[in-house]
Amino acid sequence: MQLSFRSGGFIHGNEQHLAAVLEDDEEEDCTNFVTHCNNWTAVDIPVILHRSKLVPNPIEYNDPSPSPNFEFPVFEAEEESDVEVSDELSRLLEQDEKTIQPFEEQIELVNLGSEDNVMEVKIGSRLCPEFKKGLIDLLREYSDVFAWSYQDMPGLDYEIVEHRLLLKPECPPVKQKLRKTHPSMIVKIKEEVQKHTDVGVLVITEYP
Repeated sequence: MQLSFRSGGFIHGNEQHLAAVLEDDEEEDCTNFVTHCNNWTAVDIPVILHRSKLVPNPIEYNDPSPSPNFEFPVFEAEEESDVEVSDELSRLLEQDEKTIQPFEEQIELVNLGSEDNVMEVKIGSRLCPEFKKGLIDLLREYSDVFAWSYQDMPGLDYEIVEHRLLLKPECPPVKQKLRKTHPSMIVKIKEEVQKHTDVGVLVITEYP
């Protein structure tokens, strides 16, 4: 063998190499000896964080159901800066605040009769003087056309208008029970009914 093979020397001939063998320690714990197996794969476990730590300011992110986080109390939230409102929006807001009142025309009372026989009518107070004078003269000229009291309208001709109650002949009228009225209204009702009765507008009938 020595005749067939010869040593070629070391690649790094200038360096000194030491070969040593460590003896096994009998007291060494063999349980820490770990061997890698080829029948499994290493998977990274995801880290779970609470939502309050991910979103430190729920007001800014507009979370509908923010989790309570006592590290960021509500009173420490950032204050909203003043935003200028546009002129158009301001005009609409002012218009909504205004209350719309019904139109009321200014009127005045004019007596077309005398002090004993009062015939009052209402006309607009903002009419021009000439038109107002002409209107008053016209109303006085035709004052007999208007009904100033119940005596002036005893009734209408049946050929002009007639009101009837559609009753079935087989159903006779029945006297109903009196309805209770508030005491404060009884006197006024009696006065109005008496006025209509005296003139003949209402006729008292007796039902069986």
